[in-house]
Amino acid sequence: MTALLFLLKNLDHFRRRFVLLLIAGIIDGALLFSVPLLISLFLRSDFDLSRSNSLLRLIALAISSSLALQFLIRKMGESLAPELANHLRLKIFSSLESLSIQHLAQRHSGHLLSLTGQVSDGIGALGITVIWLAGHAGVTLSLFFIMTARESLAVALANAALLSLFMVISVRLARKISTLSADEGRARATLTERFADCVANLQTIKRLHLRSFAERLIGDACAHHNQAARILQSFHARRWSILHGLFYISFLVTIYCLLSGVAQGWIAASMMVIFVSAFTSVRSYLERLSELIKQCMELGAFLSNAQDILPTSSLVTNRDRHTLWNQIKTTDVHFSYHEGATGITIPSFSLSAGEKITITGESGQGKSTILLLLAGLLPATKGNISIDGTPYADLPEGYTSQFMATVSQETELFNLSIRQNVALDCAISDEAILSLLAELGLGAWLSSLPEGLETRVGEKGLQVSAGQKQRLSIARAILMDRPIMVLDEPTSHLDAESERRVAAYLKQYLANRSAIIVSHRDVFGEIATKRMIVRDHTLRDIA
Repeated sequence: MTALLFLLKNLDHFRRRFVLLLIAGIIDGALLFSVPLLISLFLRSDFDLSRSNSLLRLIALAISSSLALQFLIRKMGESLAPELANHLRLKIFSSLESLSIQHLAQRHSGHLLSLTGQVSDGIGALGITVIWLAGHAGVTLSLFFIMTARESLAVALANAALLSLFMVISVRLARKISTLSADEGRARATLTERFADCVANLQTIKRLHLRSFAERLIGDACAHHNQAARILQSFHARRWSILHGLFYISFLVTIYCLLSGVAQGWIAASMMVIFVSAFTSVRSYLERLSELIKQCMELGAFLSNAQDILPTSSLVTNRDRHTLWNQIKTTDVHFSYHEGATGITIPSFSLSAGEKITITGESGQGKSTILLLLAGLLPATKGNISIDGTPYADLPEGYTSQFMATVSQETELFNLSIRQNVALDCAISDEAILSLLAELGLGAWLSSLPEGLETRVGEKGLQVSAGQKQRLSIARAILMDRPIMVLDEPTSHLDAESERRVAAYLKQYLANRSAIIVSHRDVFGEIATKRMIVRDHTLRDIA
């Protein structure tokens, strides 16, 4: 039920289409069952050529109507699975983006990618399964029992009892298989994580000759996943045998009862036509119903594995941008990543509009963590951080990031063109981009590139140097045009001349803006209106 409820909750704008296709499936199921039903009704009375022509016309009408409905379901329904899956991927991504930096750091991107695929693809497939099965199976089974009851109530009740037993056993076995599916899902996620990690670090593996180490990591994960998959499929095979054995017992008992009734004259021979004709459909639908139960249980296990990344609300496509602010202030803030770990303290800090604060301190004192706290990307363990008197915790998700453009120590770019990495979604002319990059000392480099701004930078920007990545990241932050710039060692990979050039431009750009700059470089001292230092893991004013 968990998976079905999750499906219904996240149909969103697909809901009307889903209901329409569900109704089409119900009508199609009735039309398909009407064929053997019509034949049996005609066989009950005198049969002649004129009645045969009427029968053929009715059957042709039922079949043509069924074909039209099945065309509709295939055209509108089977594309629903990938569309719904991709819609859910966007919702999960939105949910992931709202998590704190601390939370994201605890989950590997490959692991998250695997969990997202398991849930989104599974829910998409479940949607189309429900459309096909709920209509067709529900109608076929209902009409089958109704027609059987008209001939023999005892046979119908016996089949209903066996079907109920079939469902009970199917659910019990599916509960067991859900645990095995959860184990297999976690093993698959770990395998994806290991493989993605090694692929992302192929250059390091090649430089350090770590092929055997990487293959062992991937191989161990493969072996663990293979074992989990074998256990799962072994149980699935036993489950399949039990359920099919029960079904065939039901089939043989019913055939025996019907043949006895026909021989004794208290059941019409036409009943055999209905039963034999419907048997294949009933068997198919019961198998698929059993698989649906299994699918729901497996998806329930996947949902449990991915509980902390699942969307809790509808997809947010746009946020209002707010740029008016006066002051960011902290009061007795303390933060630690783990209980018992050395914490970071901010006794008192304020940033007013137009202020530029530089923060220095020895490595490992927590300067980067302080920036994450001030940017609202990490929640304070104790104390309060507020903007214009409103605590960060009371602000809408992502509110503070609308004010800030951040340049982190470890610059990562998208595997897109230089233009896309710098301009993002903003409508900025090539001339403006080229002019800015030239100011940051990248003009000659750009001129040497055959594709210019269209040059792709590679995964995580691996096709450009560390210094070029830093300056592209600074350019991106400038073009975001936000009132507060947060810079974490922005020139650590630049030579002295390039650093002076970048600092000179930033001094001019930040004239009417606010900034928080972490840097050990003296060149940023000219920009600062206030200087602070982190000593003993505590942020202090420099006297």
